[in-house]
Amino acid sequence: MVVAAYRRRNPRAGVLHRVITENLRTFIDLADARGRGLPKYVRMAFGKFLECGDLTRGFARVHCPKCGLDGVVAFSCKARGLCTSCDARRMADTAAWLIDEVIPEVPVRQWVLSVPYRVRFALARDAKLLTKALTIFVSEVFRDVRRRTRPAPGAAPKHKGRRRRVQPGAVTGVQRFGGALNLNVHFHTILLDGVFEDGRFHEAPPPTDEDVVRVLLRSRKRIERMLVKEGILADEEPAEAGEPMELFQAASIQGLVALSNEVKGVTILGADLNGGPDLKPKRLCAQRKGYPPSPTVGGENQDHAGAGTAASWRDRLRRDHHSVFLGDGAGGQRARGGEDEGGRPQGA
Repeated sequence: MVVAAYRRRNPRAGVLHRVITENLRTFIDLADARGRGLPKYVRMAFGKFLECGDLTRGFARVHCPKCGLDGVVAFSCKARGLCTSCDARRMADTAAWLIDEVIPEVPVRQWVLSVPYRVRFALARDAKLLTKALTIFVSEVFRDVRRRTRPAPGAAPKHKGRRRRVQPGAVTGVQRFGGALNLNVHFHTILLDGVFEDGRFHEAPPPTDEDVVRVLLRSRKRIERMLVKEGILADEEPAEAGEPMELFQAASIQGLVALSNEVKGVTILGADLNGGPDLKPKRLCAQRKGYPPSPTVGGENQDHAGAGTAASWRDRLRRDHHSVFLGDGAGGQRARGGEDEGGRPQGA
């Protein structure tokens, strides 16, 4: 058996490392000139990233007693959201833990919710608001899967005289970025596609397009009502941001250059600058006015007919879902809660 030799990565050779090294000082000075400057945690994240994998900042010496090979391994920053090496390791570890220890061998379905600019801006700035929005979305997905697993009309109830007690389950990865590395707070929820009742799992019928629309509309209504209650105006625009961090967030959400004397969009390499977005309707996806540019709730069955054995199911889940917990979204939230048919919580 041939074992691949360890090759130390060279972080200084990466494009991101070079860009930050060459422009960080200018970026910090421009931010300082606009107000309070960058928050301390942002400066620390940049500093840790530049030191990650640098032997001059510390290393561990390793020795193999069998072959006598000696080597050194540089210390890593273990930071979130910026270091691609540490994020990738955390992503793989989280996915492996979920598959091996958390998610049972039952059908699963992925649900995704993205929100409009004004809501993204609010959720990006306030972790408590983000948690409340996520709780609303997951509760609506749970409501949908409970409804889809109800006994057919006319069927004899299993437990006469008491409410049906079921327990759904889900794990959510909160992602804060889009395909262009723009600020785009959205939720990826891996849902057990069914419910547990009396210790047995009952698989739900596949959702319809109408089910997805219902989840979107209810989630939107409740999230916007929550934001109004919390004092977030419905017509708040990110462009009104004042402090540098808010300015950068607002510009990133809208795809604009933050530090510019004129309003101009960010050029995305490889994008079709002349073509518009693909607005063709897709199955199990919903878009509604008031949630631009593309607020969607989507479900893609990850255990459809022909999925094969439990082993192949886990291999596919590991391959397809590890990216849900990439980067800042690695702080996934496990949401498990049972409710009776009246919507009353029965524990977590």
